[in-house]
Amino acid sequence: MPFEADKSIKVINEFMREYKKDKEIYALAAKKAEDLCAEVLKRESVECIVTSRAKDPESLEKKLHERLRKRQETEASACKEKKGYGSIDDIRGDIADLAGVRISLYLPRKKSHVEKILRREFEVPWNLSLGEKENAQATQPRLFPGYCADHYRVFFKKDSMKDKRLDTRMVEIQVVSVLRHVWAQIQHDRVYKQLIPTTGEDIRILDALSSLLYTGDFVLDQLFDSQISRSKPDGTSFKSVYQLGSLLGQWIENFPERQDDNLGDVQSLFTLLRAVRMNTPKALWGALKNMDISLSQTSDYMVLVPKYEPLHLSISNYIMHRIIWPRDDQCIVQNINRPELKTVNDNRYKVNVIANAFILLDQLFSPPSEWLPLLYPGRDAKRQEEGIKWMSTGKPWTVCHRTIPLHKADQKNIDVLWHCFDQHHKEPIRFVFTFSRILVAEGFSTDRTLLDKSLSLLIHAIEISAIFSKGS
Repeated sequence: MPFEADKSIKVINEFMREYKKDKEIYALAAKKAEDLCAEVLKRESVECIVTSRAKDPESLEKKLHERLRKRQETEASACKEKKGYGSIDDIRGDIADLAGVRISLYLPRKKSHVEKILRREFEVPWNLSLGEKENAQATQPRLFPGYCADHYRVFFKKDSMKDKRLDTRMVEIQVVSVLRHVWAQIQHDRVYKQLIPTTGEDIRILDALSSLLYTGDFVLDQLFDSQISRSKPDGTSFKSVYQLGSLLGQWIENFPERQDDNLGDVQSLFTLLRAVRMNTPKALWGALKNMDISLSQTSDYMVLVPKYEPLHLSISNYIMHRIIWPRDDQCIVQNINRPELKTVNDNRYKVNVIANAFILLDQLFSPPSEWLPLLYPGRDAKRQEEGIKWMSTGKPWTVCHRTIPLHKADQKNIDVLWHCFDQHHKEPIRFVFTFSRILVAEGFSTDRTLLDKSLSLLIHAIEISAIFSKGS
């Protein structure tokens, strides 16, 4: 027994030396996962608070010794021969949340939507829904669930991160309601960590609070529904992407078979509505009345789907398509500025349109490996790839800020990329190109950070496809 205990303590000490050395990597993995979740959830109109952390070494070491004691007690009572931690892998299996992210939802009913997003953006080998009625610290049986959350153990998608140290780092993502998040924090600090000595009476008070949270979550749902129902005839501009997403959620109720579907990139729709001066509930609601997203084979949505294959036509993409190209010549879009190119500003205009087209492709049809073969089916692919790499340098932005003649090579890169988009016959490429032209014509600036991200992922996809081509 003493030998087993000493061995376990040595394993803990060895693990802690390794963890302290790698803590920076765990913190980076948690932050990257937080940033990705926050970006995608906002884009898809999921109101939430996203936080992250890597475990504090001091707290982790204390937790490991507590876990060791409990493991030894459990194994002793079960008459097992092996006791404690036999290896570092035993600890990794026992403590999964070295890097952790918490998504606290304003609307608990969005949990299924979040699950779809997480499975799309990460590799998810394991998940579990927790709603414990019993708690080790409780002196009496719990009447209501205490900690309630959905846990996902995830890894970043293969080749999605430049820093290869992150490829094998698991991140635990917890999804809770914002009210449950507050309850969990109190319970964690007061009961689990015992920052203040907790009595049985305290546990019963937390139990009573837990029962009230059911009502609180329900009332929050009702509050949001009430606000959106009043905004339908409103002529004031949408205040946020979340207000737009809530209105779309109400519209989808007209199509029961689509109520569990993700909306897609609501942020891009929000931007388009501003560009075409339709960014009010009243204007959008009038346009939506002419749109049909039912799954009937004769619906307008289903007619468009084959034109977008093999890419997915999300609900938001469909709405944006019909705003840009109205059905049956119905005049949905008003006052879109489509100026002829002027000689002096030709290249500046073209560079910005091409840049925004790449950003939109990344946002609307991610990952690039999905749309790269569609964009460059093979003809002139090598020349177009050179143009993409040129776009990722600082040269295009020099073009935008100078009036002296361009080098022939720079002009060729612009012309090749412009011709690719301008003459493309595939519907998704035509869609993003027209969308981009609207944004640039209406004076929307190019987000260089988003462009760098989209081009970085695209160049990586090109390199990977080249490797596979050589291998085959």
